[in-house]
Amino acid sequence: GTGKMTQFHLNLSQFGQSLRNLTDTCSQWYHAQDLAS
Repeated sequence: GTGKMTQFHLNLSQFGQSLRNLTDTCSQWYHAQDLAS
């Protein structure tokens, strides 16, 4: 039903948000390393 699809989309968007956060963290770390060298 629609309930399951909504839950799926919710999980998907949360996953996407986590992925963006991870990417941001990685790029911040990379820039910090770059500045430190």
